[in-house]
Amino acid sequence: MTAQIADILRIDEDEYSILAIQNVWPFDPKHLGLTPQGVCSACWRGHFEEYVLKNDDLVLDKFAINLDYLSSKKAPEVFGKSPGIIEGFKKGLANTFYEALNQKMDYSGGLLIGRKFLRDFYIHMGFHRPHCFEVVLELEFAGGRLKRTSDHSAKMEEIRKKILEAKAEGGAKESPNREEIGKWIDECFSLDYSTKKNW
Repeated sequence: MTAQIADILRIDEDEYSILAIQNVWPFDPKHLGLTPQGVCSACWRGHFEEYVLKNDDLVLDKFAINLDYLSSKKAPEVFGKSPGIIEGFKKGLANTFYEALNQKMDYSGGLLIGRKFLRDFYIHMGFHRPHCFEVVLELEFAGGRLKRTSDHSAKMEEIRKKILEAKAEGGAKESPNREEIGKWIDECFSLDYSTKKNW
C-alpha cells in the first residue's frame, strides 16, 4: 500500500494538504458523469483536486482525473473548460487535467489542512494524519465562505512529543489483532473528521 496524494488548498502563497473533511464534500467527478479509474497505488481514487481560497471563498481551481478513453473516446469539457495535458510527476496518476476552473464550492462545515510535512512521521499508506504536519489549521465554512480559522499547530506538537515518548518507552506491548489492523487501515484511507480529528 502507498501514501495517497492529497487534495490541495492554496491560501495566498502557501499550499496546504487537505487532511479531513467534516461534512459531505461538494465536488465529486461522478456528479459530472465522469468515472475515475485508479491506475497508481498513490491515487486509488483516480482523481485529485486543487482548491484556492479567494476573497474567503472556497474555489475549485484545478482538477486531474484518470479516465478510460477506450470507453469514453474523448475527455469532455468540465465547467466549460477543455482538458489539457498533465506534466511532471503527476502524469502517472491521471491522464486528464483541467485548470482555471474558478468554481465556487458550496461547502458548510470544518476542514483540516496542513503544510510543512514532517518526514519523520511518514507512513507508507493512506492519507497522513494532522500530527504529521508542522502547521495545522481548521477552517470553518458556511455556504462556501470562510467564517473562522483555528490554529492547531501547538496541539500537533504535543501529540508528536507523546508519540516519540511512547516509542522511546518501547511502544505497544501487544500485537494488534485482525480487527484492529482492519480498523486502522480503514482510518488511514479516510478523510472523515471522526478518524483524523480525534485529539
